[in-house]
Amino acid sequence: MTCCKRGFFKTATQVLILSAIVASKIGYGADEDPAPAPGPPAQNGSSNCLEIYPYLGVAIDNFAASSANDYFNHEDSGETKTRETFGVWFQYPLGKSDPTSDASCNAGATGSGASVWLYGQTAHGVRSAELDCSNSSDGICSDSSPSQSLGILRDASSLEAMLGIRWEPFEFQNGNSAGYFVLQSGFVSVEDGVDDAAEISHVGFGARIRSGDYRNSFVEIGIGKNDLILDRNTDRIKINARLVKDDFDWFGPGGGLIGFIHIAVDVDGHSGPDSIQTYLGITY
Repeated sequence: MTCCKRGFFKTATQVLILSAIVASKIGYGADEDPAPAPGPPAQNGSSNCLEIYPYLGVAIDNFAASSANDYFNHEDSGETKTRETFGVWFQYPLGKSDPTSDASCNAGATGSGASVWLYGQTAHGVRSAELDCSNSSDGICSDSSPSQSLGILRDASSLEAMLGIRWEPFEFQNGNSAGYFVLQSGFVSVEDGVDDAAEISHVGFGARIRSGDYRNSFVEIGIGKNDLILDRNTDRIKINARLVKDDFDWFGPGGGLIGFIHIAVDVDGHSGPDSIQTYLGITY
């Protein structure tokens, strides 16, 4: 178990490095790409303000099981699993938005003030979960026994959907970045897992880059629940960091792609199970 935790902590260190990069870009972006000059007000409710980003990439799953539980397949803990992932991100301003009239509705111009965003995501990826096999003998539960009924499900295909509200009351760097509060809820359904969809939700705060080549990069920390975990599934610490780069002009002018890396940490802060999801991919 010690070796597994070492690998997990190594990945956690990478999360801190990515968070530091995003934080540095929040300050850097203002000097590199000043906020646009205000123009005619954008009307909230306009379809121009809806941003949709289909994406394709790779999901890397790292799961460290609880050191307090006796799993019948404990050897599966700590292994890194990789699978292709695809889905869609979207966001839409509900409250005050950017006074420019372009399609981005950045909320990134000086004096734009607080803004409220509805956002969401769908994903097909890879997840890990704990399973109670006391009433089942299917799948991996066929290896369980009455004395060892708790198991670890790894490398499971997942279908995920989430929806959230983001309130950005704080502006930095002349509106190029913002501090925010967030409320997010969603579900995850895993293949060969529990019959019902598992709830994954959290509340938190963070900072987001609003304009420039690194727009929509963010760092966020919160607390919430994860029903894929049986032991200590509430009051879990959630850390999300995403770095987005918007100048991947691989197909010439007008055909550029957006590259991203996203790390999602879900830990209980004690001896319970911990999870780190890493996503690398492209969108447009």
